[in-house]
Amino acid sequence: MKKFRLISAVLALSAATLFSVNAVAQASPSAPIQVIFAGSSAMFADTGYTATDNSSTYGQVCGPYIWTGASNAASITSGPYIYDSRNSAILNEPGNVWISWNGSANATTVVPTKVCAYISVDSAVGVRAAMANPTASLVIGNAAGAADAGKLTALSANAVVTTLPAFIANLFAPPNGQPITVGATDVRPEDAKFATVRALSALGGALNDPSPYAISNGLNPMGTQLFQTKGLGYASTGNANIGVSIKSTQANGNVANAVNFATFSQDPFSSNTIDGSWVTVPVGAGPIVFFVNATSTGSGHLGDGNCTNINLTSICGALDGTFQRNVDICEPANIGSTATPVFGIPVFEREPLSGTYNTTEFSTAGSFSCFTTQENGVNPTASNGNPMNIPGSISNSYRARVITTGEDIKTVGATADALGYAFWGYGNFTSGNHVANLKYLTVNGVDPLYANSGTGANPNGQGVFPVGSGTPVTYPTLTFPNINNGTYRIWTTARFLVPNISVATGQNAQAWANIFAQVAQTDAAAVYSDFVPNTSLTVMHDHFYNAWSGVFNSCTPDANGVYHPYPTEEGGDMGGDIYSCTQLNDYANTYGVQLQYHHM
Repeated sequence: MKKFRLISAVLALSAATLFSVNAVAQASPSAPIQVIFAGSSAMFADTGYTATDNSSTYGQVCGPYIWTGASNAASITSGPYIYDSRNSAILNEPGNVWISWNGSANATTVVPTKVCAYISVDSAVGVRAAMANPTASLVIGNAAGAADAGKLTALSANAVVTTLPAFIANLFAPPNGQPITVGATDVRPEDAKFATVRALSALGGALNDPSPYAISNGLNPMGTQLFQTKGLGYASTGNANIGVSIKSTQANGNVANAVNFATFSQDPFSSNTIDGSWVTVPVGAGPIVFFVNATSTGSGHLGDGNCTNINLTSICGALDGTFQRNVDICEPANIGSTATPVFGIPVFEREPLSGTYNTTEFSTAGSFSCFTTQENGVNPTASNGNPMNIPGSISNSYRARVITTGEDIKTVGATADALGYAFWGYGNFTSGNHVANLKYLTVNGVDPLYANSGTGANPNGQGVFPVGSGTPVTYPTLTFPNINNGTYRIWTTARFLVPNISVATGQNAQAWANIFAQVAQTDAAAVYSDFVPNTSLTVMHDHFYNAWSGVFNSCTPDANGVYHPYPTEEGGDMGGDIYSCTQLNDYANTYGVQLQYHHM
């Protein structure tokens, strides 16, 4: 089957396109709120680091004072949450939050002129919160005087962690809090829309946008005949635009909620106009890492020193339930002997609205290499919205749902011989997340973080996660060579989504997205390397053709070395083929047209 694709441009930010922090602040001196992010946990720590950084180009981005609050799924109204006012049936969406401000620690001695915040939720939820019209908001209940929750383990040298003063708490008080101005997402907004509609469509049926503003055949990036692009069946009976909660198997009450939104035309709830001229600002490329609980070190266990690699076919089989044994994950050749004891393994998988889930789904199980899905055997109507708790036919083998990156890492770390996956990040793989119990695996023999061998290989030994050390903490610098050389394929570009919706505060969301992207890339290259900065990225995923956007993107820099989209970056790209700018330029120069690719 052949499908046309859009080619992703490697975008770079130039100083000429960025506004200074002071210029943005002066645009609305009476309003301290500058930017409110909602979205991916992969960028939660990096943006928090950036917020308190004293950038050489922009000065102090937000301010030195910072507070973090913890998600409280059991009592949503007492913790940070996203409030979507478009329909009373839309549930609040809890998440961890950081808030940074300038002025003074108590926000009274010197009243802040800049306040920035970020709430960590699924990528699709962050996109929905930013695109909804009226825009969703960040609310924090009962927070005045609350102690810091310790959700940022890495902070810039300028950071001052403090309790939350009443002045700041009141800004985010119920019922309306502060409007979300920027979405943070691991997948393109088109892919977030795809993931949402996939969840809301009938189980096993064709994808169907229940709003009257469907995106036609551009909705499905891979063809309707493939099982992994059939509906997942999470729609509720009362409102087709609101899904039943997707629940964690763990006891903490975490859920994810599929709620529809529009990327153009009209909002499916309010019918307000959605301006399709929104933009995305690329930040950097981060890898998915597959990791196992390594506490059992006996022969055949996943902690066996001979278990260092997992092949793509083994990933696909483990995620869809076909492979259930230790020897299916680390084949006998890798673990020493065909006489190795055989036993079942637990596999923990994310929720279908997660950027982590979708990057993994369409780069592994749902790719053209495997033609399967993580949702194999899942029936929401049979399990009250918590369907992925599926026992295998081998003793101790099962697949289970976990919500959030932190829950995935902690659960695998607490479960012997378990397998999981997550985006790499120093903030994710910390001592508090049982990282000492984990090791990561190469995929098809390719390391996601280091060079495979020789100079640049993991100095700590294969599969050992790098960690910070010293006081103040410093972190090993990673360059992710196997992303840029095209051999490690399970990654995505994190980006900020800036909707073209007038926000009550009057802040320039585009300028703030640019500033955070620029400073985060500088920090990633030098002090806190969670991803390949977009300015250093030499490869790209191709973009899927969408019905409403038959344009291609330039892969040729201008005289200043800046890549410009032609005329705009559009279309999904999760799991798209990986190509270099050199390849694209050579083809374009020879044939006078952009090359169109197929899905991997």
